[in-house]
Amino acid sequence: MLVLWAIDAIREPGTLMDHSAAVLENWASRMSIAIEPVYVLSPSQMDLSLTPEGGGLPTGMEPQHRIAAEKALAQIVDRHSLRRPALARALMHPVVLMERRSRVRSSVEALESYAKSRSAQLVATPTHGRHGAARFLLGSFAETLLLRAQVPTLAIGPGVEEVRGLDRILFATDFARGSKQVFRRVIDFARELRSKVWLYHSVPNLVEPIFQSGAYLFTGAWIPARNYFNDEVQERYRRGNGWARWARNQGIECEFIMDETMGSISDHVLELIEREKIGLVTMASRSGPVSSALLGSITRQVIRGATCPVWVIQPGNPKIAEEKPRALAG
Repeated sequence: MLVLWAIDAIREPGTLMDHSAAVLENWASRMSIAIEPVYVLSPSQMDLSLTPEGGGLPTGMEPQHRIAAEKALAQIVDRHSLRRPALARALMHPVVLMERRSRVRSSVEALESYAKSRSAQLVATPTHGRHGAARFLLGSFAETLLLRAQVPTLAIGPGVEEVRGLDRILFATDFARGSKQVFRRVIDFARELRSKVWLYHSVPNLVEPIFQSGAYLFTGAWIPARNYFNDEVQERYRRGNGWARWARNQGIECEFIMDETMGSISDHVLELIEREKIGLVTMASRSGPVSSALLGSITRQVIRGATCPVWVIQPGNPKIAEEKPRALAG
């Protein structure tokens, strides 16, 4: 398994690098992986975005900047590998990619193109998870990567201070299209590590607050508002239990949790992570016009607050789609 370790060799804070290095060392000690550190050097990182050449690297300066970036990247990698033997054994030679354009999207495209050329199975990236004016926005490299990349992305947020084992995996899903593909990938991963999987689904109830005292039928009879949605809830129970049963038939210990409580879905996920001491959260990303809203409302909040890494997988990932379909209930 080839993992690209996305590193900002110029601006990456030391604490975030410590967290990501600890997570990757944990993975390297538990499975056979190769880790290739990669840095995408662009004009925006060198205050060259306003050059006369329209935001690109000035002609003739690329060799000097590449040499400086390679040196900085090597120093970061050496500093962390000296203290982490398992990480050092898995590390490959660091690579600097040159991107002449200053757009974040261009840097992400350069990394994704390189990942595909190397047949990488995962891109690991530290995330800041800031709030307010300096928060981790869609313009940032890591979040743009989470939204766009077809290669699965491992987001290592600021809350990951204690590295846990990989024997407890949480898959949070809304049962949207493509979720089955991602769940199969998670189960394959859990089988390799002999992990237990928690399959979590929350039933969003946007109408309940309006009808907290119940609702009246035209006949005058009173019924709880939840009854309006009983059929849909039962369908989700059936689907989740079917997925969990399929996973157990694959030899994986799997528990289905159907959450009907009020409140923030991301908060519920974070509480479950702490209660069960989850070592890895897996979620399916989205593409299309609603992707930004979904990432902002749920996935981004989980990444910000999670005390374990969050593995985000595109349902349309070619490495998943090429697998032979297997029978899966629901």
